[in-house]
Amino acid sequence: MKTFIKILFVLILANTQHSFSQSFPINIADNVAEWGAPINCEFNGYKMTVRVKLNKHMGTTCFYDVEFTNNSTKNFNGFAGINRPDDNTVYRHNAVQLKLKPGESVTYLNVEKRECKLSFSKKRDQVKLCRDCNPYIAFILD
Repeated sequence: MKTFIKILFVLILANTQHSFSQSFPINIADNVAEWGAPINCEFNGYKMTVRVKLNKHMGTTCFYDVEFTNNSTKNFNGFAGINRPDDNTVYRHNAVQLKLKPGESVTYLNVEKRECKLSFSKKRDQVKLCRDCNPYIAFILD
């Protein structure tokens, strides 16, 4: 039994992954369905430009279109998602896998940012609700 536990412990240690993460604040335009100002992100030797367009606020979720452009001289392979500044956790609903060659761009539709303020008002200001949610774009590298 002790040998089994030792082997299991070694396997767990050998299987750990080291990840790098970095977050940047999002620029949201003053109107729904308009692209915000580009964000220039530099991290771990990569240069990425990100643009975000708010589609809608529904329930406690904000939906965004997100455009990524790899401005680096090397391929980018990692994940990106919309989170809070204190949370770089990647979930299926808020993250996308990016495989971009230098100069390549890709746009993902309806990327979610959950746990925003709930509003039942028909006259709710969707832009304000989503700005108050304090969204950040987080990059995760393996």
